[in-house]
Amino acid sequence: MKKPTPFQPSHALAYDVEVVATASNGDVTCRCKFCLYEGRDVVDVGVSGRNRKQRGDIKYFNKPFVPHEYRSHHVGQHAASWTRYQTLSADEKKSFFDGKTKTTNLLHQHFDLATDKQEFIISASIVETIVGDLFFRGGDELETSSDAESDEDEDTPALYSVTIKNFMRFQLAMDHVSIRMSFRQTAAAIQHAKDHTKMGKLSGVNDQVLDQYTRVQVAVTLEQITHILGDESVGRCSLLEMSARTVGSHFSTSACVFAFVDLSSICT
Repeated sequence: MKKPTPFQPSHALAYDVEVVATASNGDVTCRCKFCLYEGRDVVDVGVSGRNRKQRGDIKYFNKPFVPHEYRSHHVGQHAASWTRYQTLSADEKKSFFDGKTKTTNLLHQHFDLATDKQEFIISASIVETIVGDLFFRGGDELETSSDAESDEDEDTPALYSVTIKNFMRFQLAMDHVSIRMSFRQTAAAIQHAKDHTKMGKLSGVNDQVLDQYTRVQVAVTLEQITHILGDESVGRCSLLEMSARTVGSHFSTSACVFAFVDLSSICT
């Protein structure tokens, strides 16, 4: 049984974590700032005895708040940065992430240049409550998996991992959809590009693929919005338009988000 060891304010600077929520009963949830700003270390399968690929989610801590829990995570996921951080003075620790952009604000935080794959980490609540079972029905274009076999604390929020296997095509498709081209027009435009460039990576775009791609983009956008709304640096955030409409088998969504933030932490 876990001892109800409360969060100590000194933990914030000592282990570079920040409080993100406080329940009515006083229970605190905090998150790792190394995960937030740098992501987790890249560790190949089989290296250092690990049998898992790199995870892209942020580590959350709940009680009991004990030093060895922080250290175990930092050593396993942020070895170099944690080693450097421990050598700094208190003032240097406070400014350790100054000028750095949070990984949650970077579209390409999990882009694998070698394989042209992009991994998105999406909260289970978005997939299951909002997107529902609309995710990819066994197609070959994407891979989805839930974080059921996590080796982290059981209080870590449930997450889904979605991998786009042909990210260049995904980007091009979403560029066309974002300017309100229909799925049929987008498929035709990409086919023309494929014919002229002779790039095989651009083949195979159709309504079903674009339907799947768009659902991924919607889920990713919603995930980004939750991070923006949960960011203490955001002074004001307003949704000007969030509309979704279905025309036949087509699914199109446009979302405009304007956030007013500190100049040191601009969300794009």
